[in-house]
Amino acid sequence: MEITIRNAKTSDFDAIHSLHLELERAELPFDSNLKENCYLDKRCIDRIKKDLNSKYVKYIVAVVHDKIVGFLAGEVLDRWFYKEKVAYLSYLCVDPSFRNNGIAQLLLNKFENMMRDNGVKYVRLNTFTRNKSAIGFYLKNGFDEYSIYYQKEI
Repeated sequence: MEITIRNAKTSDFDAIHSLHLELERAELPFDSNLKENCYLDKRCIDRIKKDLNSKYVKYIVAVVHDKIVGFLAGEVLDRWFYKEKVAYLSYLCVDPSFRNNGIAQLLLNKFENMMRDNGVKYVRLNTFTRNKSAIGFYLKNGFDEYSIYYQKEI
């Protein structure tokens, strides 16, 4: 299978949005406070469109036979208090029928190379503690746990 990794274009919105919906389905079991169909909300749609046109947010897509089957979105954090440049990986999603083909790895490699070329020293992200497959993927790729978020219902 030939996989092409490239920067996203504005015209990729429909495919990327469809994958965002898949990401929501995958995340719902991990977050009881996540609204169902939140990625159908106009604010979310507008945000994705804005980010696709942003010079700061980078969307990268994986293409197989002219079909977008995965995407990654991230950006360099503009924080005055960091000694070194830090990037944040916001989203990484691969169509379930194309998983286990190295697509997530290719997307991550491309993002890391882009960030490294931009002088970034660290890539950060967060994932749900019960998302064992994502945690395994990130640990396998050299990520270390550096912070823990807590939540309490009040």
